[in-house]
Amino acid sequence: MTSNERLVVLVPSWMIIHCAHQQHTSSLPSSRAENFHLWLWFWFDYSIARRTILTFRDIRQSDRIIAHPAGKALGGTTVINGLYYIRGDKANYDAWERLGNPGWNWNTLLPYFLRTENFAIPTSAQQAARITYSQTRGYGSYPKTLDQEASVRESAARAYYEPIDGRQNLRIIQGTVKRITSGDSVSGSEFVATGVEHTDVNGNLRSVTVKREVIFLLDRSNIGTKVGLPGVGEGFQDQPLWVLMFQASNGFTGNVPSAAFANADDIFEGDTESIAAATRGKLATWSQAIAKRLNGGVSTDALIAEFEFFSQGDIIGSVFSPTLPFSWGSVHLNAAAEIDNPTIDPNFLSIGFDMRAALKVGKIARKIWDTQPLSKLAGTLLNPGEAALPLNATDAQWTEFLTSSVGPAFHCIGACAMLPREMGGVVDPTLKVYGTANVRVIDAPVISHLMSGHSSAAVYALAEKAADIIKKGHVVM
Repeated sequence: MTSNERLVVLVPSWMIIHCAHQQHTSSLPSSRAENFHLWLWFWFDYSIARRTILTFRDIRQSDRIIAHPAGKALGGTTVINGLYYIRGDKANYDAWERLGNPGWNWNTLLPYFLRTENFAIPTSAQQAARITYSQTRGYGSYPKTLDQEASVRESAARAYYEPIDGRQNLRIIQGTVKRITSGDSVSGSEFVATGVEHTDVNGNLRSVTVKREVIFLLDRSNIGTKVGLPGVGEGFQDQPLWVLMFQASNGFTGNVPSAAFANADDIFEGDTESIAAATRGKLATWSQAIAKRLNGGVSTDALIAEFEFFSQGDIIGSVFSPTLPFSWGSVHLNAAAEIDNPTIDPNFLSIGFDMRAALKVGKIARKIWDTQPLSKLAGTLLNPGEAALPLNATDAQWTEFLTSSVGPAFHCIGACAMLPREMGGVVDPTLKVYGTANVRVIDAPVISHLMSGHSSAAVYALAEKAADIIKKGHVVM
């Protein structure tokens, strides 16, 4: 946006504000901008200049508190995540359009993926050795968001902010946005945002007015309640995750950037069709909303499990995670002042299918380490221990392990879904909040269902497409 010199961009700590000039050229005050024709756009991730810990409270898992780190710096969680970058499969994105979002499918998003990426395909020698890159299924190495030449993390800030941080129309404000202001403005029957309030570095409350749009996370703003959107904060989804850890027979150095992805046929083998039929029959009992959003049962083309391998010194193991769970939860603030302490309920394993899938995936993960040549590398099972999960563990033992140790994959989406309003949607295909004239959400929560990959990849494409949508709708001369 700052490529247009008539836009002034303010960054109040954890959000980015874009402000378009009026015809005059007076200087912008540090804390107020009433003299400007303002358009606010908030970046798609947390950005307070420190790292805090959020927690999951899952009442179905004995009130366990699960640490949930959030990157609160410019660039958000891309400054602390695992670097892995896998888009997910074509079927995932095509389903997004079929759910009522015209223009949001694999073919329309692919150019935006390519805009963000600088990917080196396998060499001819690697391809001759049967290394492919056209599909996710199978075993391979993770693409990572790294600057290979500099050997540093390529965060969103390094990729998007740092190259332009010297522009005169780009400002950083230390502080936190508190709420959207509205006054009595209406456009027909729609809510109209007039500005935002934010704190400065000393905790003083400041304000900025807006005459174009605000892009915000809605739970804090209470707009969802004002315009009648019960879906705000609901439909939260994450992939459940477990760790198997072994004593390595030999010491290792470095890390193993490798993973295996399996589809339904790999996991359920000859039972896929019967499980798909049974799943379709149970959708109504799992809730009408989920039935509408999933638009069917298990697809044999969809990747439903991920196995990530790791090594560190004398420890070796794998992480396994079903990638397309049916169990959905919620995320809400306890109070407006508690932005660092939301109540997050991922609702893991609340649907029987998810436990069944996890059990199958877990058994495969356990078997991998008892199969040559990996069995030569793995000694005693350290986590959860041989007694808790022997090689021939019963379903009851597996259920206890899965229930007691489930954790998040940190691929959270869905809490402000882009779906038709009657399906619980919060934003329309232009990312505008239903019932508002000038409020949008551009963030992972608008993604309505999990992808068989990493949500950060989808968010990059989402943000690029959103930028084009906004620029097309607001031509600043």
